Amino acid sequence: KFTIENDLPGQIQEMGEYFMEKLRGLQEKHPILVDVRGKGFLIGLEYPTPEMGWAVSKGLFKRGVMTGGTLNNAKVNRIEPPGILSYETIDTINEKLDETQVEVAEEFK
Repeated sequence: KFTIENDLPGQIQEMGEYFMEKLRGLQEKHPILVDVRGKGFLIGLEYPTPEMGWAVSKGLFKRGVMTGGTLNNAKVNRIEPPGILSYETIDTINEKLDETQVEVAEEFK
């Protein structure tokens, strides 16, 4: 009932589009981010190698952001936040991902 009355699917779709727009901005800024894909709050970030994907996950974790890997390929990180995420938190995650990608790009020069 709560989900329908508050249109949580619609809110997640809208915030997911906002999140994807921010992530695509990072993709333009950081060549190590090969692909951004997903819908709503099911998002995949692909890197050139499994080692880079792992390094990004590790860098985000040390900054307080938990991501998931995929079962068959560590070069893709999954972002699957809860449906109660705020725009402010999306911006914070984006900032931490930006910092992490700078760090990882430097590490893999």
